[in-house]
Amino acid sequence: MLASAALAQTVSGPTPLPAPASVPAARDTTWVRTGGVSGNYLFGNREQAVLAARAGVQRRDSTLTVRLDGNFLTSFSSRDDGNLGMDRRNWIVSANADYRPYGQRSQFAFASVEQNFELRIDRRVSGGIGEKLTFVRDGITRSDVSLGLLGERSVLPQARDSGGPVPPTITASLARLSGRFRYLRLLTTRVGFDHVSWYRPEVRDYRRYLASSSTSLTYLLTKRTRMRIALDHEFDSQSRSRGARSNGNGNLMFGADSRF
Repeated sequence: MLASAALAQTVSGPTPLPAPASVPAARDTTWVRTGGVSGNYLFGNREQAVLAARAGVQRRDSTLTVRLDGNFLTSFSSRDDGNLGMDRRNWIVSANADYRPYGQRSQFAFASVEQNFELRIDRRVSGGIGEKLTFVRDGITRSDVSLGLLGERSVLPQARDSGGPVPPTITASLARLSGRFRYLRLLTTRVGFDHVSWYRPEVRDYRRYLASSSTSLTYLLTKRTRMRIALDHEFDSQSRSRGARSNGNGNLMFGADSRF
């Protein structure tokens, strides 16, 4: 799950997007609360169960939008001795504030804290500022690009030699550039498509980077509930150097979201 950088903003479902003519007055405020669960289960030669949960709250008006999101994922699979063991666990809490969110150009600030067991991140705290350019917002389609600069401080475990002692963790502080692309479209009155991609290279070395993507299809069951199929992927170019088996993780998840 993007859980990582990947997943630093919760992707909403097929909610009609306000056209410029319907932008609320500055004094009008809208609260939106979201929650959802998803998962999958594989059985046969090797069993595996994946469970993910997310929740968010947003306060929105024509001057400022503030959103807080939390995402959690865990996975268990069968081992050679027949018992289940945890092989994945990650979580991320993120906060975003957008100034004049209905304008073609808007400024934002963001912050997040995360942990990722399989990508070998004990703790990563980041925050920054940037600007968003919206190309289309017509009630059916929304497309925008965001560029930002962020600071990051991470506590990272190091690779361990087979049978050797556990090496100490290190603390790394650095700056990153941040680029995000989002495309959202209502395919029908009930079916929506949403895609978000992130790319975050280090300022001092562009070959060291974080990347993530989330692509989802949603189907509106009721006014407040929808089914969701999502393909998420996250990538950390330095994970293997810290002892991870792979630099990337991906999930295909099935679940449901609700708005309150």
